[in-house]
Amino acid sequence: MVKTLFPLLCIALATSVQNANKDSAPSLSSVVIVTDGLPQGCHLPPRVAVNEDAVTITGASIPENPWVGSDSTVISGILQIVDPPLSVPDGPPPDPRTLRLLSLQYARKISEGAMAIYDSGNGLISLYALKYRDSADMPPSSSVQTNKPDTFEVRYGAVRIMMLGNGTECSLAIAKHVKSMAPEGAAP
Repeated sequence: MVKTLFPLLCIALATSVQNANKDSAPSLSSVVIVTDGLPQGCHLPPRVAVNEDAVTITGASIPENPWVGSDSTVISGILQIVDPPLSVPDGPPPDPRTLRLLSLQYARKISEGAMAIYDSGNGLISLYALKYRDSADMPPSSSVQTNKPDTFEVRYGAVRIMMLGNGTECSLAIAKHVKSMAPEGAAP
């Protein structure tokens, strides 16, 4: 009996591992192209200042460009960019402090985030990625869906990637890279 079950157990375990690998999502650090694969004239500026008070990139305060990490304050800033407006309880509009607290609470559902702003020489390109602790916590697809090949949202398991392109060669190269990361059998 043991001899008969052992091969079946091995097949079941191998199938489980194979299915887990098939459904796995890309690591957030591999989503960002740092140098290899970027066309000439396309680069990651170390900092893009929107205001003089803090180093910010398109409104999210991040320590460097690109950024990958688990700081809930930075993830909260990314969420405010990709998921506006934040859902709030019924009643009078909340004050800015309450909005920040609600955003931070939502950010705790995310284990890791990434953000990169590319300069194409003809405008900025934004790339955001969020890895949710549970894919059930992901909101419905955003309004980022367009007919432009370099502005989109894709989901790979518990990872959500949003890109706002500008139609340049740089933007199309980054979009191609992100879409190529789809796990086998997944349709971005």
